[in-house]
Amino acid sequence: MQSPNTMSNYCSFLKERYDTLKLTKPAFSARFFAKKAGISSFSYFRMVTSAQRKLSPLYAQKFAKGLSLSNTETKYLLKMVELEHNPDQVARQKILRDLATFKRRFAPAELLISNHVEILSDLSNLKIYLLAQATTFQNKSQWIHRKLKGTLSLSEVENRIKKLVTSGLWKIEDGKVRALAPVVRTGDNLNEVHLAQTHSNILDAAKASIRTQSASQRVLGARTFLFDKKRIKEVATRIEEFKADLESEFEDLNSEDVYELQLSFFEL
Repeated sequence: MQSPNTMSNYCSFLKERYDTLKLTKPAFSARFFAKKAGISSFSYFRMVTSAQRKLSPLYAQKFAKGLSLSNTETKYLLKMVELEHNPDQVARQKILRDLATFKRRFAPAELLISNHVEILSDLSNLKIYLLAQATTFQNKSQWIHRKLKGTLSLSEVENRIKKLVTSGLWKIEDGKVRALAPVVRTGDNLNEVHLAQTHSNILDAAKASIRTQSASQRVLGARTFLFDKKRIKEVATRIEEFKADLESEFEDLNSEDVYELQLSFFEL
């Protein structure tokens, strides 16, 4: 199936999703789609996918429901519809930035090797690594040192920068720094010690934020309830979707503040 990252417009995406569902689900039909979408006729969908009619935000929501789009796919579709209907150039630039953020979520994940995970398990390295994605980023040790707010010495910052470059986590292209990938995945044979250390360091940072940050700077919360552990995979899927949706909506590459979303679900 064509991903939103490669589709030329929402017309082709909607049509291909519909055709795929017809091929893979015997019960799926024009009538089934119309009923699930809550529309009286299939003809409007046909006119939209053939570029004879523009798609309205209301019907974009209905089509998303009828085609069982994910939350992220639905938001991306709505952004494309908003871009088509909004004539204001300033607003359109904001929408285009939002669409670029969504596209990064659909980009193929690059493999993160064991050495990279070990380096990024140090949260100072992780923060420096992510700062390179900011539109205002300056590849200068003094600038990065200021952004770390004195947590590392200038010489230590220079050492961390060198490590990111020599490891390949940072790539220098046309004189500009690019972080390895907005979306990364770990290999099957990855040393789990490094992942465990990363999670441990993140939990320590979360605990420290209780003392070092005010309520206006961070959000802390928890929920405790009875749970059937046979459904743990369902929770894992929901958490992954939530993380992707939150990042897609709130990531701001014009900001120089690095935030960590930490989610844990475990038995007491």
